[in-house]
Amino acid sequence: MIRKLIKQGSGTYTISLPIKWIRRNEVLDSNYIYVKEKGSNLIISRFKRDTKTITLDINNNDSSWLRTYLASYYRLGYKNLILNFKNTYDLNQIEKILESLMGYEIINSTKKSIEIEDILFLNSHKSQDIIIKMFQTISSLYNLLNEKEKSKSNKNIESKNFKKNILKLRDYALRLIRLENTRFSYEWYTIVVFLEKISGEIYKLNSIEKNINEESIKHLKKSFSDLLILKDIFLKKDSQKIIDFHLKILDKDRKTYIQEISKNINSIVYSSSHRITHFLHAITSRLQIIYLSQDSDNK
Repeated sequence: MIRKLIKQGSGTYTISLPIKWIRRNEVLDSNYIYVKEKGSNLIISRFKRDTKTITLDINNNDSSWLRTYLASYYRLGYKNLILNFKNTYDLNQIEKILESLMGYEIINSTKKSIEIEDILFLNSHKSQDIIIKMFQTISSLYNLLNEKEKSKSNKNIESKNFKKNILKLRDYALRLIRLENTRFSYEWYTIVVFLEKISGEIYKLNSIEKNINEESIKHLKKSFSDLLILKDIFLKKDSQKIIDFHLKILDKDRKTYIQEISKNINSIVYSSSHRITHFLHAITSRLQIIYLSQDSDNK
């Protein structure tokens, strides 16, 4: 597209930005934008300034507690954490925790203090890119169920790695949603949380000691095929398809309460499949809100 330059004062020129780009990127009045010079070109992108730093007093060195505690501030969007420990700390333990928090690195440390910084701050990642990666990782976790040639121990190792990756992607997506701070932050946050819940159900099925019978696999496959349809709609951002799909999932979610369980279907598989359908219903309802609102903005 072509835009006309408008002279402002003695040494500045301005141009107007397309309203569709403004709405799509949810840029608000008085927001900053990022302008990068590349040769004879100027690259314009959305810019969100946030340089939050917080100092935390740490009185508990339990690894599980510490990971949960740091992750909560990570998801809130803090760029820098300064950790002051009451006692000495285990540096290897802290580094292992930070491996699960994408972008966080130790930049300075003393005997009782550690400074952590997000080295990926202001990168090009968007929360929706990470959501796509969550869909892909969940697909890989599901495919693991059908790999009969692998031993149970190998499956358990792989499924644990997938679970770690999902949690890492979940926290990173929630962090980006917080930093992006759009009017649909609540909806995106909910979508990410329920995607992680779906992965949790599939992880649980991978942990079952006995092999799942064919009829149970076929039953689960129906729920998983719905997830693939949702992924396709998400990639295409099709508002009409999300309305139709939402109605289908809503009907399916209601019917699961009155359907009788086949004797040949594993009860754990049936329960997980039911919960997956319920989680899909929650996700589609949020996507419906987002897509219909965006369609209205573009009219």
